Order: sequence, then C-alpha cells, then structure tokens
Amino acid sequence: TILDYSKVNSLSQLKTVSIQEAAQQVVEDLKSEIKLTKAKITISAKNELLADADLLRLLIQNLVSNALKFVPKGTIPQIQIRSKKSKGKIILSVKDNGIGISDKNLSRIFLLFQKLNHPGEYNGSGIGLAHVKKIMKVHNGTIDVFSEEGKGSEFVCSFPIPK
Repeated sequence: TILDYSKVNSLSQLKTVSIQEAAQQVVEDLKSEIKLTKAKITISAKNELLADADLLRLLIQNLVSNALKFVPKGTIPQIQIRSKKSKGKIILSVKDNGIGISDKNLSRIFLLFQKLNHPGEYNGSGIGLAHVKKIMKVHNGTIDVFSEEGKGSEFVCSFPIPK
C-alpha cells in the first residue's frame, strides 16, 4: 500500500537473514494464490545477507506476486527464486515465464503508480515495483530487470556485502 511505501525510508533492524527462509515464508503467505494459479515455484537461494528481514520478505513478495499475476491467460506460472555470491555482492533473482515487459516500458516500471497494461486487464495499484526499488535503495543495493515481451522477466537485486 501507499502507507507501507511511505514508511520505507530507512532500515529498522539489520540482521543476518536467510534468503531461502524469507522466500519460503513468502510462498507460505501466498499459498492460496499459488494454489489457484497452479504455479510452480523453485527456490535455490542458499545465501544469507545483512538486511531488514521484513523488507526483504516484502521485496520477494512483490516480485512473486507480480510473477503470479502477469501471465498470459491459460499459462501456469513458473517462478525461480535464486541467489548467489558474486563480486562482493549477494545477487537475488526472481525469474518468471510471464507476459514480459516491452523495451519502451522498461524505464517506467519502477515509477510509482505506473500501470503499463490496459485498464482492467490485470489487477494492481502500480506501487509494487516502486516499493521494490525503494527497498533496494535503503539497502544500498540495485535492481535490474531483463525482459522480453511475451517471454517473461527476470528481476535481479544486488545487495552489497558489508566489509
């Protein structure tokens, strides 16, 4: 919600968080939606990172919720949640087989209230990805998206490893 978005300005409690456990909690929280869509979710995220646990869960939840929502009609969502350590960062990625994002819209997806689909086509407020971007900012991290219209998306979050 917009209230949640407005509250994310700093980290409240940094602690070592298991990405695997955070992702499993999100899957548990979204189990009715996952069951309804018959989604297949694989989690291969053995890394831990220094983060605000609630914000990390919210970030994963927003990305997985979008992956469940933005699929072509009749398609069973296939979602991969992965992590790895690379070049002084922990990389968390969420990859899907959804509708993808056109090149012309890639620059707009992280803006607040940006809904890129036709009205009524997909539910949503246009806050989720703006929220994800803000969560990454307060963690001094970055988020990138790799997508092709009609072929799914991969959101890649890079969290710095403290020295």
